Amino acid sequence: MSINSSLQYIEVLKTNTVESIRLSLEYMKAERLKKQFLASEVPVIERLLLRFDELSGFWKHLVSDFNYQERYDLINCIVGLIITANPDRFVKARRIKKELEDNNHEIAKTAAHLSNLMQRHVDIKEGSGVSSDNFRSIRYAINFAAQIAANHHYDMYPKSELERLFNQYDDRYWPSLPEIIDAIGANAEHAEIYVVDEVTEVGTQSQRASSVDCVNAFYQLVQLATHHDAAMLKKVFSLPNGEIASLLNIVYDWKDEKTLSTEQLKNYKSRYKQNMDVR
Repeated sequence: MSINSSLQYIEVLKTNTVESIRLSLEYMKAERLKKQFLASEVPVIERLLLRFDELSGFWKHLVSDFNYQERYDLINCIVGLIITANPDRFVKARRIKKELEDNNHEIAKTAAHLSNLMQRHVDIKEGSGVSSDNFRSIRYAINFAAQIAANHHYDMYPKSELERLFNQYDDRYWPSLPEIIDAIGANAEHAEIYVVDEVTEVGTQSQRASSVDCVNAFYQLVQLATHHDAAMLKKVFSLPNGEIASLLNIVYDWKDEKTLSTEQLKNYKSRYKQNMDVR
């Protein structure tokens, strides 16, 4: 298929027919293949085209209830689900969250142990007539860390300023190394673990991974992507549950025991609306 413009898959939707949606998907596929980008979306588009007639009710609603720009926004959102709302991505996010929690716990425990060892080192030397050349203050720790890391930027810029401050104020004005390590441990113990984007946040809200992750992410992406119409999420909510379930089954290629049922979609949607306080 020849493409005259990268906007052809948007322009064709202005004809306001179900067939224009099929053409838009074909143009989308051709553009991605021609420009060799968003390649992972191509199998999704191919499934939508192959099973296009199974979604006839959904396409008819798009034509009757949405303008061409809204239709484009929604279609673009749908084909992009496999990237932004990939189930494996949500599984990985859960795993990383658990790993970070475990790691913070280990940091806090290790910091407490190291702080106690360093303080004991000080106590043992006191009045014993025996000493060692361990770091005595943060000054030496910073300088040596920069040295072993070959941090030439430190030598070029802040080192002289820090040395001036260290010479101006003796050790009592600076936190001791055990105090600094205690602070690192306390920070790790109380550090909040959070996701950095709204889609991953809603896609990992449930206790365990399931199709609910992708349903939540779908509605969240609709809300984020529809800058042309702030009320479009409500329009999508009004679409029949069975049509959305069929759509997501095709997008994610869910089959057999993984198939999303109409009743599941209804329950997931209701839960999403409640959690997000959508009225």
